[in-house]
Amino acid sequence: RSAKMGFPEVLFNLLPGMGAYSFLGRRVDLATTERIITSGKSYTGEELYEMGIVDKLADDGQGVQEVHNYIHQHRHKRNSSRLLQQMRHRFHALDYEEMKDIVDMWVVATSNLQERDLRVMERFIAYQNTVFGEAPAPYRRGAGAPVALYSTQAGRS
Repeated sequence: RSAKMGFPEVLFNLLPGMGAYSFLGRRVDLATTERIITSGKSYTGEELYEMGIVDKLADDGQGVQEVHNYIHQHRHKRNSSRLLQQMRHRFHALDYEEMKDIVDMWVVATSNLQERDLRVMERFIAYQNTVFGEAPAPYRRGAGAPVALYSTQAGRS
C-alpha cells in the first residue's frame, strides 16, 4: 500500500523511453498514461490501484503472503485465468518494432539535453545515493554504461 512508483525523467527534461508509455498505455487510457509520465510525481500503491494500474494491494510486509493467498484463491481457475491473460496480450500486442522505435526516439532526445538538464540529473542521483546508498560500481558515472547505446544513423551495429 505504501510502495511508491513514478517517472522522474520529466524533471530533467526527458520522458521514460524503455517501455513505460507502451505498457501503461495498454493498461490505462492514454490521457492517464501521459499525465503519469509527465507529472514527475510519485504515486502510492493506493493511487495506482484506484487508477487500475495495480491489481492487488498488500499491507506493508505482507506482499509475499498476499501472492500466496492470490495463488490459493485462484488455483481452480488456472485455465480460464491463463486464457484471459493470453487474450489480453493478443488484444494489446506489443511488438519489437514499437519498442525499438521508442528507444530510438529516446536516444535522439537524450542528445538534446542541455547542461541544466544534466545538472538536475546529477542532483537527482546525489539525492538517490543519500536516501538509498550509492549505486553498484558498474552503474556509477564514469564507470562505463552497462549497455552500449547505438546510433540511430545508418551503419549501426
